[in-house]
Amino acid sequence: MSRLLNLTTDQIREMNNSELLSTIDIVKSRIGSSRKNQKPSKPLEKTFCYLDDERQRRVNWGMITQRERK
Repeated sequence: MSRLLNLTTDQIREMNNSELLSTIDIVKSRIGSSRKNQKPSKPLEKTFCYLDDERQRRVNWGMITQRERK
């Protein structure tokens, strides 16, 4: 999990679309697990925000197709 918490913005930008989308799914799942087990989830939520921001940029730039979004 610490690998996900220590992602830099440069590392996020260097991810290809499939890596970005799969990492978002993993972080989302871990946030849910943390909340379910009543553990702190803020660090994961912060990482999710950076990942989702990059995803939104790529969608707006047309770099992520409709099929990839699902």
